[in-house]
Amino acid sequence: MYYVTLVIAIHPQRQESIMSDEPLEENVEIKVLLTSERADALDAAGHVCSLKTRKDIFDYAMTIFHWAVTESLKGREIASFDPEKREIEILRTPALDSARRNGKQGYIGN
Repeated sequence: MYYVTLVIAIHPQRQESIMSDEPLEENVEIKVLLTSERADALDAAGHVCSLKTRKDIFDYAMTIFHWAVTESLKGREIASFDPEKREIEILRTPALDSARRNGKQGYIGN
């Protein structure tokens, strides 16, 4: 197994001047334990997408996950569409099914 250490900023888009009166956001360190096969798959996906670091991969993954959860809370499905075959494949995961159920119960989230 590999340890993959990702250090991410809480608000990575927030750029502040050294002269700013506002305090800088703290970083949060996240450690993920992956098998060598999963680490290789992660690196290969990043390479195909022209991402340079595992942090970049993690940032994109978090963006997609947050979007999927937000859409699921609205009762929507997450899907892939093949325009040539005009086929739709719906992504089913226990986490997104749970978000969809919570959305129906009135939880809105961020």
